[in-house]
Amino acid sequence: MPYSEDPNDPGFSDMRNDVTRRPGPWVAATFDLEDMYTGVPGWLPQEVVTRQGVDEEHIEPVTWNGWDCPHFEKASADLIVRQHNEHVQSLASRSGHPYSEDLLARFDADTDSYQFFIVNGYDPDEGRHSGEWEAYTGIKVEVEPGHSFHLYPIGAWSWIWERSDI
Repeated sequence: MPYSEDPNDPGFSDMRNDVTRRPGPWVAATFDLEDMYTGVPGWLPQEVVTRQGVDEEHIEPVTWNGWDCPHFEKASADLIVRQHNEHVQSLASRSGHPYSEDLLARFDADTDSYQFFIVNGYDPDEGRHSGEWEAYTGIKVEVEPGHSFHLYPIGAWSWIWERSDI
């Protein structure tokens, strides 16, 4: 079975631990990311896990380094973009390093993705921030039989999201 990091891929498997995973049910939840985003409604993917040599399967949340990997509907994703841009502009203002408008988070309708510039630093000689873009493309997810949603995995497998409703 080929290795894939996408839990929606039937080939999702963690070969390092002899664990096979396949998509399981989705759970509606709210999420926090440090002090920047609080109580953001989203969906948490679950997975059915089978360990080699163990007969029983169990369901657990999809995580990255122990952190949740939420997916968001467009209204929540738009809220995250607004809060992100306000936070970034506030930090730039306090630091005295101007933040270029073309580096603000945004939705790209052509690619159906939310794009965030992740700042690694500021180069005073160049007068600009350094970093890289992350894009989170929308996917159709059947959260329960007969109920599909178009969700965006903003920060999944990258940011340190935590459930705030447990």
